[in-house]
Amino acid sequence: MKRIKNKGFTLVELLVVISIIGLLSTIILVTVQDTRNKANNTKKNQLVGQYLRAAELYRDKYDTYPDDTSKTVNYDWCLGPYSTGKCYGGFIDYSAVLASSFSEFISGPPADNTFIPYPGGSGNRNGILYNCSARLNGTTGPCTKYRFAWALIGTKTGCISGATLGLIGNNRLCYLSSN
Repeated sequence: MKRIKNKGFTLVELLVVISIIGLLSTIILVTVQDTRNKANNTKKNQLVGQYLRAAELYRDKYDTYPDDTSKTVNYDWCLGPYSTGKCYGGFIDYSAVLASSFSEFISGPPADNTFIPYPGGSGNRNGILYNCSARLNGTTGPCTKYRFAWALIGTKTGCISGATLGLIGNNRLCYLSSN
């Protein structure tokens, strides 16, 4: 009796190969996403660095930091244009006054539109926030101190040198104030 030899793979062999392909693709996707997040975070940190230099150049020229006095002291403003006029989950206003002040020293000025989820799904923490944290004589006079705030995706990328850290969910929150 002649035996017929099967030319093919068994079901177990196929399942093993499919499992290995699935595992490898998961590892690759996680690595690609981590790399993308690090690149976005690096870009945002560099953008904050440009705004910091622009703020210091503005102070050197005008003896005050950029300010929008239409709101009270310690009011956060979005830096960069946004289609909705707001950033940081739609909670923070964009200031054309600050854009004009910074535009002398920074091209654009550019916006950061990186989507950063907030814990509990309550919006996006995109953007770079700026405020005049101290004015002489309360709410009048020159701006003597500023504060920048921005969020980074995940916790693997650090904030720029000199910034303090916080966490919002699984994302890093950075603060940097002038002396």
